[in-house]
Amino acid sequence: MQDFKLTTYEEFLKVLLANGYSFQTLQDFIQNPEAKTVILRHDVDRLPGNALVIAGIEEEVGGRPS
Repeated sequence: MQDFKLTTYEEFLKVLLANGYSFQTLQDFIQNPEAKTVILRHDVDRLPGNALVIAGIEEEVGGRPS
């Protein structure tokens, strides 16, 4: 069973950042890839209301492309 809780997602982002990963959009990555890059993709079909919550978490922890 996989754990898709929002708190788990937040911790996942924090671990990535703590280990030197950065976040880029796909377009930015193609044009100027960074060494340790994460490109996030979100499937929000079943729970579209969570999209804003997820975006807020990403903004709070710094896990959104700049």
